[in-house]
Amino acid sequence: MNPVFEHDDLKKSGRAVIILSIMLMLVGSCTENFTQFAVLDVEVQFGQADLKRLLSLLLAFYSLIFAVRVFQADPVQTYRVMQKKLSDELNQRHSFNSDWQGAQISRLNTTKQEQERNVSDRDLRAKIAQEHNDKVNVVRAKASKMDARTQRLIRIRRQLDFGATITLHYALPCIFIGLALLVDVQPVVCPEPSEIRKAA
Repeated sequence: MNPVFEHDDLKKSGRAVIILSIMLMLVGSCTENFTQFAVLDVEVQFGQADLKRLLSLLLAFYSLIFAVRVFQADPVQTYRVMQKKLSDELNQRHSFNSDWQGAQISRLNTTKQEQERNVSDRDLRAKIAQEHNDKVNVVRAKASKMDARTQRLIRIRRQLDFGATITLHYALPCIFIGLALLVDVQPVVCPEPSEIRKAA
């Protein structure tokens, strides 16, 4: 089968519907006045109306297949799968930020212990402890900010992915079907080259 008209999944069947809809609209909007042509010296009658009927039948057939593919794809299940991917990605990123925060605090604790080992004065120890706490708070605030920003960006990206999937694979073919079947396009006969020269 021609790759253009493959229909073994939702994406391919939607593409076939869009192509047939465009072909039907083009035939209905502008075509030459052909009524017959020769095939192996045999005159064949095949006008614009015949071509439109053929394309309409093909569009109806592929629209039915597209509806079946939509039912099989299950948009609700698609949403659940994308939500699970979002949850998994958020958990992975949160784990990464937690590991980073733990490593930074561990490094600060090691530095604090080394400083306190060489200091016996109580006031200096208190100052070192205060500086250490301030640095730990900075690390925690930075990790929290990074986590919130990353989660927001991941959510936005996943929402855009889901919106693009719904638009391209579900909504767009339906829009083209509607344009092809509901819009009443008046046929416009393309002028012959000889008529264009006479008008000039």
